[in-house]
Amino acid sequence: MTAIDEMKKKREAKEAKPEDLPLVFAALAELSKTDEEIKAVVGGMDDMALNFKVAETGIAANLQIKGGKISGGSGLVENADATIQMTPEVAAGMVTGEADTTAAYMAGDMTVEGDMSKVMSLRTLTDAVGEKVKS
Repeated sequence: MTAIDEMKKKREAKEAKPEDLPLVFAALAELSKTDEEIKAVVGGMDDMALNFKVAETGIAANLQIKGGKISGGSGLVENADATIQMTPEVAAGMVTGEADTTAAYMAGDMTVEGDMSKVMSLRTLTDAVGEKVKS
């Protein structure tokens, strides 16, 4: 089963857990290789490395964009442009597609340390991917 299929299954069943967060980035990487729309979005993005931490759990993931290609998964990378910390509920919501990351940030359920412009540039990508995983 691909990461995309696994994510669709979790979204349909609404059974995501915070530890599923790396699945989001694996699905992004898969889509960036196979979907022309996603390839175009990623190709127009600046290089970046982002770390994601789930508060109170020890769960960590990363997303890297370099030369129009995406990689990512479990664990942290050195010299990340930004680190995003979130509650377990927000992490699970990112998997199911139910998380409103802007509202989570405004409510203090998600914090950013580092280059906020790189984090904000992900919105176009995550919106496009969310539509692909829904279908």
